[in-house]
Amino acid sequence: MVPPDRTKALAQLARVFFEIQAGMLLCAEKDLRTATLMLLYSGIDIGGWIGARGASKMVQASFTDWVDRYIGPEKALGCTALDLYGARCGVVHTFTPVSTLFRTGKAKKVIYAWLPSRVDDLRDMTGMLPSAGEYVAIQGDSLIEAFGSGVKAFLGDINQLPTEELQAITAKIFTLMPSRQAEGLLQLGRAAFGENRP
Repeated sequence: MVPPDRTKALAQLARVFFEIQAGMLLCAEKDLRTATLMLLYSGIDIGGWIGARGASKMVQASFTDWVDRYIGPEKALGCTALDLYGARCGVVHTFTPVSTLFRTGKAKKVIYAWLPSRVDDLRDMTGMLPSAGEYVAIQGDSLIEAFGSGVKAFLGDINQLPTEELQAITAKIFTLMPSRQAEGLLQLGRAAFGENRP
């Protein structure tokens, strides 16, 4: 039988990614593409942080390690993990496709095709530009699918961790407290500090 603490920890980790993916799908349905990408890249950040398991890795290293392991971007999308990290930095920090990695020539600028548009058409179009080598075109919908598959594989790997390690990770993750529990704690705090207001 699986110990209840382990089940709770696994459920909490799964919920993190469920919320991110549900938010992504809602944004995608409303054609909020940049918001979709912000959630997706934040999800990769979280996966990378969990995957590092307390190691003092830089965000770039944990992000690219997670992408390489769980998305395989060269094969799945035609770009590198560093290209996606540069795209993440641009989208999350400035709401643009430009990042320091792109400006310094370390990563390409990621541009996206969204269905019904096709990435092959976008690649053909950018291929005619004098600066064609600066861009990498990916199918945004394929990125969403690759992230979903990556999360599934990642949660499978996380399931192999010892219970103590799972609990240590989940102890750091933001959780929502049910309002009844919060109200009860508030009353205890007021009583302890001499404030008996309702």
